[in-house]
Amino acid sequence: MSGIRSLVSAAFGWFYHPVLHRWRHKEEYKMLRPILNDSLSRMRAMRIRLPEFPAACSVAGRTAVQIHVFYTDLLAEFYGHLKGIEVPYDLYISTDTQEKKHTIEDFFSNHVLSARKIVVEVFANRGRDVYPFLEQMHDRVFDYSYVAHFHTKKSVYIKEGDAWRQALLKKLLGDGGRFNRIIFFLSTNASYGLVIHDIPGQPVLKWGYAATKNDQWNQDSVKKEYSSFGFDSEKFDLREYEHSAGTMFIARVKSVRQVFEKKYLPSDFPEERGQLKHTLQHTLELVWHPVCAGNGYKLGVV
Repeated sequence: MSGIRSLVSAAFGWFYHPVLHRWRHKEEYKMLRPILNDSLSRMRAMRIRLPEFPAACSVAGRTAVQIHVFYTDLLAEFYGHLKGIEVPYDLYISTDTQEKKHTIEDFFSNHVLSARKIVVEVFANRGRDVYPFLEQMHDRVFDYSYVAHFHTKKSVYIKEGDAWRQALLKKLLGDGGRFNRIIFFLSTNASYGLVIHDIPGQPVLKWGYAATKNDQWNQDSVKKEYSSFGFDSEKFDLREYEHSAGTMFIARVKSVRQVFEKKYLPSDFPEERGQLKHTLQHTLELVWHPVCAGNGYKLGVV
């Protein structure tokens, strides 16, 4: 049977089809299935019911929305998600070149949002969206009660990249109305610290989600980072936590404060070479739920 699988692999190369992929990687799927099922069960238990956002609602606490814009061709798409936000918020945008900064500023000079202010800044092209997010908000985030992070994710290495981004933004922003409801939920449910989307629906992403949690490099790296924040990591097991695949989420600042208190430098992150795993940015993608839980807050899934 292994010989037949080898012949199929040689014949089809990188061709992907869910059934074919599962057959070719039968043993890996068998190992990952319990991990995926545990996550699916846990996420179902963590699913929250979002309240309606009352008209003329006054939300306690300030909100910051941070977006890393690497692909400026997606600005119009993001505007469609932001234009319906009614909760008071400040918008912070990071990018990697002065040319893109001017493009972004020109765009929002012609596309009005309800944001009280829009700050666009340039950062080193390190750590994908993660380093610019943490650096831009490092000295600002504690002026806010809630912080949200999004980015112009394309994931060009998989055909599901655009669908993945669109699904995440629909879950967490919608046309802005969904974002209003999530902030209102956090403001009226003090025990919750973090809101993420559920596991992406495409089979390749679901199995990738399980494989990420079962990866020993990830286990060791996240445990080390978690410990550096001052938490007891002796019994830490990454498989017991969920993560926002794609690093998009909405958080109560107090619940994740340690990640912002730590000062990360551009040199902490590797030069961009299209890495798919095992970098600091991938470690930090996985650390938000452990930190939230370590601070005594619950995770909500939408």
